[in-house]
Amino acid sequence: MKAVSVMVRRMLIPLRFFSIGLFFTGLVLLSLTPQTSFAQGEQLEVHIAAPYEGEVLYAGPSSLLYKTTIRGWVISLLTDLPQVVVKLEIYHGEELVGQDQQKLGADGTFTFYATVNPAGSAGSFTAKQEWCGTLCHSPGEVALQPGLLRIHVIAEEPGGNRADDERLVTVDNTSYALLPVQLIPATGEMPLSGIKISAASRLYLWRGRSALGMTDDTGYAELRVEALSAARTIYSVEIEPTVIDGVLYEGIRPEELIIPPDGDRGELVRLLVRGRKGRISGAIEDVSPDQVGSLQVLGVQIPEGITFTSRVNPDGTFSLENLPVQRFLLILVHEGRGFSSLWSTPIELDLVQSGQAGVRLDMPHIDQGTLSGAVRDETGNVIPFALVTVESANQTVSVSPLDGTFFLDDLSLEPQSIRIDAPGFFSQRRVLQPLTTGQISEEITITLQRQEGIVRHLASSAEVLVPPETNASIDVDAILLDNGWLWGSSGKADPLMIVTQSDEIKLFNAEFSLASIPGTDGWLYIRNGNAEITNTDSHRTVAVRPGEMIHLNCEGTCPAVPADMRVITAMQAAIPPIREKWEPTLLDRVRDWISNLGVLSAQLITGMVYVAMLAAMIVVPVIWLIRQSRKN
Repeated sequence: MKAVSVMVRRMLIPLRFFSIGLFFTGLVLLSLTPQTSFAQGEQLEVHIAAPYEGEVLYAGPSSLLYKTTIRGWVISLLTDLPQVVVKLEIYHGEELVGQDQQKLGADGTFTFYATVNPAGSAGSFTAKQEWCGTLCHSPGEVALQPGLLRIHVIAEEPGGNRADDERLVTVDNTSYALLPVQLIPATGEMPLSGIKISAASRLYLWRGRSALGMTDDTGYAELRVEALSAARTIYSVEIEPTVIDGVLYEGIRPEELIIPPDGDRGELVRLLVRGRKGRISGAIEDVSPDQVGSLQVLGVQIPEGITFTSRVNPDGTFSLENLPVQRFLLILVHEGRGFSSLWSTPIELDLVQSGQAGVRLDMPHIDQGTLSGAVRDETGNVIPFALVTVESANQTVSVSPLDGTFFLDDLSLEPQSIRIDAPGFFSQRRVLQPLTTGQISEEITITLQRQEGIVRHLASSAEVLVPPETNASIDVDAILLDNGWLWGSSGKADPLMIVTQSDEIKLFNAEFSLASIPGTDGWLYIRNGNAEITNTDSHRTVAVRPGEMIHLNCEGTCPAVPADMRVITAMQAAIPPIREKWEPTLLDRVRDWISNLGVLSAQLITGMVYVAMLAAMIVVPVIWLIRQSRKN
């Protein structure tokens, strides 16, 4: 029994030392924990409603000055509430950094206003914008310092009875930090300049922040980001898909960067980058093996008009490889049909986001009639911007800007009519003879009559036609084109200058046509001779040779490309309408002549009455003076 007692006492010795250590540890923790000076009493209580315990009060480096409320209520059983004094004390560690006091309200509540970011701008607001009164961007009674703060509120009765409450809050006035990024090519060498880098974070899980930068020639970039002062800041850094010179640059994966509290610079982030060209692939539905030999898929780069061609495989698939990463029009063409025959409505595809696209095209079943022709003026010259419309089908095609020819397919076998409209010319309607299946009608030539308002500009040996629909100023040395159509020849002497809103065009012994219509792409077409076009923004000059066309108002400078009618037709899928204007009939001309005669008669009578009145004003006084002189 004695042995057992000794054993128990030996086992209790470690527990005694553990208890003593736990006691002193509690004393140390108690000394480090902020203590309340006065407890809540049975007859007097004070409670803080806001801010909450552990709340973070945030202000960014560009935030306007603002204030928060320290509010709550008091319960007193012995004293009228308005006699209770409420004191506010704010501690940063053990240092008292702010204080204020006020009388309690009649409803037992109190409110103190504390400025969160004293260094912030108060902004400039009108009286109407100051809708929030004292809660807007103006200083409070006390200013809060950044960091961990202890808010201590004391309620005191006139007799000296006290009660208190407190909250621990954090004030985080953020600042800016630099985030360095270096790009590393994933495969081989590649240009690294001008690639976009983004960084994004969510401060305290609710305040979204992002930054964007661009690399230099070495692939290095520095992003200016917002960083917390009271907590670490986590940013996700990645490469934004960037298209440079037709190549899509993209990242392999994003990287995470941690900026320590109150840090002003993050560690270097290395991102892998790869570049790739564009690709369009797809298939043609319901195509037979005997049809694929005459089919092509044409990709037209927008807005430059550069073309890429793919043959159709026996299984109906196709693929356009190594494309510039841009927007494209995709069309299906038949080599055995007319030069402007498109076997599908152009489909617009954008490769900028992913660099590739897949599409399925329906195989049209075109087994009806076709029509080809040309549009000329009364002297046999080309009219370059005429529109030919099949009225029953509401089908419109434009003529070639170079030679005025056109091609229509999929025409109904029933009798129908076409309407031809052109700027500066009277409209004309032509009735078509019925066609048989697959029949190609003989080429027709349509002659339009010129309107009276069309201007023939002659300068040196140049001859330029300016239709009345065109808004242009014509000088001896240049034509200033606001919008509309121009065509003609520049002559063999001095070059002809045409100035548009985006380009300066010089024409050297050239036959040309030019269209610049609001809401559509502007183009210059050169049939013979040469031209130089200089973009007024980039100041780059491009030469245009015979049989070529070039896009106007291009961002940067577009190249000159062959004037392929298939491309012209695809690019003009949304053709702006030309207002119909019909040549007056004989009855219309007689009516106009009578109307003009009436206007002239009215003008003549008005002039005669005016002269008579003027003569009367002069003659009557003279006669009166003569008579008066005779009487005297």
